[in-house]
Amino acid sequence: QEKYITGSQFRSYDFVPRVAQLILSNIQPISKLIPIDNIPDAPECVWWIDNFGNCKTTLLFDELKIVENNKVKTKFGLFPYFEHLNDVPRNSSAFVRGSSGIGGQRFIEFLTQGQNTAEIFNIKTGDNIFA
Repeated sequence: QEKYITGSQFRSYDFVPRVAQLILSNIQPISKLIPIDNIPDAPECVWWIDNFGNCKTTLLFDELKIVENNKVKTKFGLFPYFEHLNDVPRNSSAFVRGSSGIGGQRFIEFLTQGQNTAEIFNIKTGDNIFA
């Protein structure tokens, strides 16, 4: 079961309810308190590639390098930014506001509507977006 949870794309579904049950049962989950100052900022990279080949990045919107015509300049080329996945034309690559994030801010995803972006651009988890 440990491998199932650590490999899940849906941690909020697969992991959080289990921890909530422990807490509700007055069982303290194994954890370690780490001061936020001890955690370095994430690099500007792909942190996860989902089953569709969509590249989830560590970037928030204000960290994008947007140039003319609402395009994002990356080491892979120049791509448009869209607020919603549905706005990306079929077979086109773009940056979009993703579904995961921190508080009210969402991480940016690099994807190709209807295709596997990771395969098209030979992207691996940990690849830098800009350099």
